[in-house]
Order: sequence, then C-alpha cells, then structure tokens
Amino acid sequence: MPAGSDFICKNEKCEHCDKGIVVTGPWPLGDIDKILDVPNVAKEDKFREGLMELKVSGRTHACLVYPNVDDIDTVGYRIHRWCPNCPCLWHYDAMVQDENDTLEQTLSKTDIPENCTTCGTKLQSFNELVEQDGVGVDCPHCKEPMQKNTWFSNETTEEVR
Repeated sequence: MPAGSDFICKNEKCEHCDKGIVVTGPWPLGDIDKILDVPNVAKEDKFREGLMELKVSGRTHACLVYPNVDDIDTVGYRIHRWCPNCPCLWHYDAMVQDENDTLEQTLSKTDIPENCTTCGTKLQSFNELVEQDGVGVDCPHCKEPMQKNTWFSNETTEEVR
C-alpha cells in the first residue's frame, strides 16, 4: 500500500513554522495520458493543469492517483531519497522492465544512487525516515526535528466522491 509522511516544522521561532515536506514510499507510476483522464483528476482543475504542464514539458508518466478507479497499469515507481546534509529530497523513477517484476525486482534493476550525488552523504529511504526509531527529518532552516505524520493511500477501485 503506498504511504507517505508529512514532516512539518513546529518551531514557532522558525520563519518556516507549519511548513514542511512530503516524503513517500515507492509510489506507482502510470501513463500520464491515462491519468489525466480519470474522474478523480478531471474534477480537480488545478491538479490537472499541473499534470498537463508536466506532459507538455516531456513527462510520459506520473504518480497514480488513488483510488485507481480506471485500473491504470503500473509502469514504474517514484522513489524518494532524503539527503540530510544538503538538505534535499531526491526523486528517482524506477521503471518496470518486465511486466511480471515485483517492486523489489524492479528496484534491483535500477541505478538509484546510495549516496547523494551532490555531497556524497548516504541517502535515506522513506522507511529509514519513518520507522519507530528512524532518523526523521530536521527542518532545513532552523535544524530542529520536524513533526512526522504518516499516512496511507486508499487503494480501492471505487471512485471517491
């Protein structure tokens, strides 16, 4: 089940208090043309406009919108990695090479770096950031630990109204 975490700065002395970042676990990707036409995207004008801009810029795939009411095939996975030194959230796309491959098989065939390509620090996965005793994320501005809120997507195939 795709999941994510919001990391929000709660330091009232920080100019970025109540702002933060979203880090997700491996998130399924689908054909951007198919995603643009699903009911849950078509009814959200600003979101759809953003996807259209990505398409015009050359993107051919995007993160699946759940619930996946049109049962769009997974063609890859968006992978997030956090560099605590830069600080920077890196996005990588691991594309499925064989339609029978599992997520683990797909990831084993990619060249997602272990270390930050900017500073060389070991990159942290979603699981490392959110596990019970995980390292979490410090605010890039005030350096205080950010509040973590983890959530899960709704993978039902029924349209949400």
